[in-house]
Amino acid sequence: MEETLRFASPLEGICRTARHDTEIGGVPVPKGAKVRLMLASAGRDAEQFERPDEFDIERERSELRRHLSFGVGIHTCIGAALARAELRIGISALLAGLPGLRLDPDEEPTRTQALLVSGFSKLPIRWDP
Repeated sequence: MEETLRFASPLEGICRTARHDTEIGGVPVPKGAKVRLMLASAGRDAEQFERPDEFDIERERSELRRHLSFGVGIHTCIGAALARAELRIGISALLAGLPGLRLDPDEEPTRTQALLVSGFSKLPIRWDP
């Protein structure tokens, strides 16, 4: 579950307002400027994750603790624990109830075009009971 959250974060990014003049990556950010933080791209940071563009179900747990899918510190999503429980329970129930469920190899999924939230508007599947 944590590797899925790292690899395909449900939250693309968040917006913040600079409270004082600062600098990010060598770029000046004046007080009051709007900044969009791309949390999803943080899960693909090569300085934090080995082979960041590879989905690895066996990835080390210590490495996975660094993903930002639900924010961090005082900005951690208040619903993170509930979301994780829903994912664990929902996916387990789905796969147990429909053991032949799989992605349709003949059709491509379509991602949503939302600005802040990631997901699929079309996810073709097949079920072989």
